[in-house]
Formats: sequence, structure tokens, C-alpha cells
Amino acid sequence: MQHSSSRPALVVALILVLAVALTGCGGETRKATTAPTGPSQEVTSCRAQWSDLAGRYDGRSDSTLDSDLGSRWNTVLATLDYYVTSATAKDCQTLLDNQQSAINDLEDFSTMLRRWDMSYQDLDAVNAVDRYLQSPLPKLKPLKKNRPAPRPPSKKLLRRAVTLLRSNAPGASTDMAAGWEEANQVDLDPAAEAKAVKDLSFLASQSTRYQICLVALKVIHQAETATATAQDPTS
Repeated sequence: MQHSSSRPALVVALILVLAVALTGCGGETRKATTAPTGPSQEVTSCRAQWSDLAGRYDGRSDSTLDSDLGSRWNTVLATLDYYVTSATAKDCQTLLDNQQSAINDLEDFSTMLRRWDMSYQDLDAVNAVDRYLQSPLPKLKPLKKNRPAPRPPSKKLLRRAVTLLRSNAPGASTDMAAGWEEANQVDLDPAAEAKAVKDLSFLASQSTRYQICLVALKVIHQAETATATAQDPTS
């Protein structure tokens, strides 16, 4: 009799254990799952500013002109691309302004080097050369009273100058390769920039092909000046 009376208690205990276990499992399935959240509005706004900055300079590293300093732009664009996708809210304002300032310094340095880049000089003169060749020779004013007016360069001479410039510009670039490599690596501070310019100038002075380009450019610039100072044909 004592053995049979313990069975209800055992059954009750088992029921309680099962109830606790089931309640526990059910509690786990009913836990609320947190939906993944995207970047905050501040982060999204900051990344948009970096994206705008990157878009303004897209493709700069693709240029083959020496003075465009494509290798330096590879580094700049990689930095911009990083912040386009990874910037936090604190990566705008000062950091963004500093990056823009560094880009401005790079562009200023690039402009400073244009005079040694004969392929750039050729491209820069294309429109002016075409206008000169397609128009009547400009009528120049006398430089002094009672003196004959100077003669503008003939179209034949200008064509010859353009041919010399285009055929020698690649060789001039090769002759000055070490200087262009230095320009792509130096720190953008006045002392380092001045040294790079000095070294480019020296290499240019030693390059026969660069010197030929200079002579050709002189004729091209004479044609440009003649067009700019031409006497009004209606006068």
C-alpha cells in the first residue's frame, strides 16, 4: 500500500519537470529577434560627402601625361574609395577638409610641372594651332612707328614645329623618367617640391629631345602671340 501511494507524487513530479522544460523551450522560440540596422543618418551623410569628393576626381589616375602624376592619384583615389564605404560620423569635417587640401596641393604641384611635360604642351596647343592653320595669316601691327610690322610664322613652319614637338615629346619623357618618378614620390612640401623641380630642370637641360621640343614650342607660341595681337582686319 505504501508503494502504490507514492505513484501519484512521482507522476506529479514528472509533469512539473516536463512543464518547466516545455516552458523553457517555448520561451526561447518566442524571443524577439533584433532586425539588423543600417548606417545612421550621420554616417550616411558623411559617406555621401566622401562619394561626392571621389566623383570629382574619378579617372585622374588613368592619365598618361607625366605632369598629371598618375601614381600619386592612385593613392588618393584609394583613400577616397575607402571612406566612401567605411567612413564613420567623425570622419567628415576636419578629415574631409584635410583631404581636399591635400588634393589642392597635388594639383598645384602638377601645374608647376607642366612646363617640363612636352606631351602636355602639345595637347595644350592643339586648339590654337588648328585655328592658326585654318585661318588667314594674322596681320600684325608694327612694333615701332615707321617700322615694318613683324611677319607671323608661316603655316609651313608651324606644321614643321608641331611635327617636331610630337615626334620628340615621348623621347623627352624617357630622358626625364627619373625626374618624373621623383615627382610621384616626394612629400608635398616646399623644400621637396623645389628639389624635384630642380632635378627635372637639370634632366631637361641634358635631353636633346627636350631641347628640340623647346625650339618647336617657340614657333607655336609665336603663332599664338600673333593671333592674340593681330590687327583688326576691318581697320
